[in-house]
Amino acid sequence: AICTTAALALTMAFHCQGAPAINTVKMDDVQRGEEIQDMTFGMFICWSFSSFSGYEWSPGVEDIRFFNPTGFDPDQWCKEAKGAGMNYILFLTKHHDGFCLWDTQTCDRKVTKTSALAGVDVLAELRKSCDKYGLKLALYFSEGDWSWNPKNKGIHQSVARPEIKKAQLKELLTHYGPIEFIWFDRAINNGGLSHKDTVKWVHQFQPNTFCGFNTGETAGRLSIRERGRAGTIGDKTAVWGANHLKSDYSNFQAAEFTYPILEGQGRQKFRGAQWFYSLPENDNVAAAPEKIYMDYLGAKQYKNIFSLNVGPDRNGRLRAIDVKTLRKVGQYVRGERVKLPDDFRAQQIKDMKFGMFICWSFSTFYGSEWTPTLDKDATYFKATGCDTDQWCKTAKEAGMGYILFLTKHHDGFCLWDTATTEKKVTKSPLGIDVLAKLRKSCDKYDIKLALYFSEGDWNWSGAKDGKGGRTGGGHNPEVKKAQLKELLTQYGPIEFWWMDHATGTGGLSHEDTVEWMHKFQPNTFVGFNHGAPAGRLCLREMGRPGHIGDAKATKYNKEAEGKYQGYLAAEFTYPILPPHKGGAMWFYSLSKHDDLCHPAEKLYLDYAGAVKYGNIFSIDAGPNYAGKLRDVDVKTLQKVGKYIKGELRPPDAPLSQKKPAQSSENWGPGYEADKAFDGDFSTRWGGKEGSRAGWLQIDLGKECSITSALIDEAGYGRIQRFEIQVKQGNVWIDITKGTTCGDQKAIKFGKPVKGQVFRLNIIKANEVPTISEFQLFE
Repeated sequence: AICTTAALALTMAFHCQGAPAINTVKMDDVQRGEEIQDMTFGMFICWSFSSFSGYEWSPGVEDIRFFNPTGFDPDQWCKEAKGAGMNYILFLTKHHDGFCLWDTQTCDRKVTKTSALAGVDVLAELRKSCDKYGLKLALYFSEGDWSWNPKNKGIHQSVARPEIKKAQLKELLTHYGPIEFIWFDRAINNGGLSHKDTVKWVHQFQPNTFCGFNTGETAGRLSIRERGRAGTIGDKTAVWGANHLKSDYSNFQAAEFTYPILEGQGRQKFRGAQWFYSLPENDNVAAAPEKIYMDYLGAKQYKNIFSLNVGPDRNGRLRAIDVKTLRKVGQYVRGERVKLPDDFRAQQIKDMKFGMFICWSFSTFYGSEWTPTLDKDATYFKATGCDTDQWCKTAKEAGMGYILFLTKHHDGFCLWDTATTEKKVTKSPLGIDVLAKLRKSCDKYDIKLALYFSEGDWNWSGAKDGKGGRTGGGHNPEVKKAQLKELLTQYGPIEFWWMDHATGTGGLSHEDTVEWMHKFQPNTFVGFNHGAPAGRLCLREMGRPGHIGDAKATKYNKEAEGKYQGYLAAEFTYPILPPHKGGAMWFYSLSKHDDLCHPAEKLYLDYAGAVKYGNIFSIDAGPNYAGKLRDVDVKTLQKVGKYIKGELRPPDAPLSQKKPAQSSENWGPGYEADKAFDGDFSTRWGGKEGSRAGWLQIDLGKECSITSALIDEAGYGRIQRFEIQVKQGNVWIDITKGTTCGDQKAIKFGKPVKGQVFRLNIIKANEVPTISEFQLFE
């Protein structure tokens, strides 16, 4: 039957009994937007004529008996959605063919008039199932309708019938309880009612229902991304195709993306529909649960909502492959002990890219890297505060994805409320579980958590307190296991572990350590900075970006790096404090060093290197006595974040890179002057055999204004006295002088220095001088 104007006068006989009350008081847009964002993950149900045609669009169907399911099980839909960690159902009420899945009074082209489901209002039954399983309800609605002009054969056209469109929307909004949002499909046209007028009409009945349109006039508060992906509101690259390129959604309150479980984003070429049930030959085709889980994580990250499309079959039930896939996704979402595929998990690690390594313990107060502690109890930790929110807020502003937190150093002092020792932070004057507080702050700022753990412990039997090196830590495998179990079972998901082997294994081999940890969190990555290779993560203490297996990318453990060829991810770390005399580096140093910090430009370039090589970069920052990051750390990291987010123009490569270079002399082939200016930290210039001095010269090609320099000695640390100079006429003018450089020295000039030719003059070295990089920056 064709919809008639007379039918519009009929009143709705059915009212969905027991549906939640509709809030008719308009909420603040921002607050309501946050409610929508919090729904995160839902199921998009498409079930109509196309479920039986095997095609996406089914024009020309006049007999509604074409919709002929042998069953209908909304409880199964909702049960599986709930089990998958979903919070809502997005239901197709009417596709372009005009067949209505509710008991509309606007026409007889509806499910309640079919032979298979006579008298069954599918939407009403779905509302009941949603309420039963605690799911919210959203609706899909095709604005245009082929049935409004059956003589028209153009599938991208339909006549304008705004009065029918309005009547149908009124039914949906007044008889089926609160509708969270409506997904409007304008694929054929807007039905004769503009998008702005459509939104206005919807809000007469439910002022808090969000509206989104997949194409056409921009209106509503919800950005719709058909076949899209996660991304910030306004990100036009997050939707497949060109539908949104001319629209501006930057002022919208929420963004939704959706794709079929049959194929994912984009379009795959196979027979049959994708959004609806396809064909029996595709019954075993589905996106991988890991891919769906990754997009779920993306939705959480960007505060999007992700509507995974699933098409019930001709029996009104989800396919077996869909059920299996959704249950696996649910296990991942709930954080159950289900092992993810190694490659997938490695990509998650790599996607974190950049993080903050927090070192805060006895050494903060001792003023040295290692603190002998047999004569010290928990009261030695004299922190006057603990601002984990500041740590995480700064990390977020810096564009970081995680915090790497020192839980216990070699001194055995535990920063969590362990049951294994009294030498713990809860027994200190601070008296709180720092790790528990940090976990809450990480969750608040959407920062992931990783942990550092010293395998050896000077408090255990056989330890050589303070000076024992690799053999200095005692052995107590049972306590080591107990501490790791506490950390893995009481503080939520731990992304990766930085296991410090500097004082030994603690009596439990690396392989046994990894096996033990994976009993509690099978997806946590484990890395060791020394000792027998194990785990899946390569650690580079005092390292730099580089391919896995590149021994030149780390200062320590070079011999082991070559054994990591089969590893899946690599991390590098160094302190935000440049080398200096007196005080610690990894921990808070001394107040006289409070303004000492690597420049933001260096950190950004290493971040860019991490992205290039698929590494993760943990910049170390040591909170002070008050448990706060130094002001200079906060300002520097905020500037790095602005570079990462594009708020500041990212620094270019050093001006000196690949410019004409000269040297006093060189070691031989492969150690020429240009190796110090090629931007590659794995190559280096070397002085002449037997020399203890030398110079490197670079011609920038034109006069430039230089503000800072970086000297990298490739880990050799041979310089004892140097000067950086600029050539003016035929005279070399000193810019700055220094003594040792350590592994790497960043130097900020007092004021910009103009010049074309610059020189690093090494006046004295304790061995043949060698330089990996001498870099000059604007």
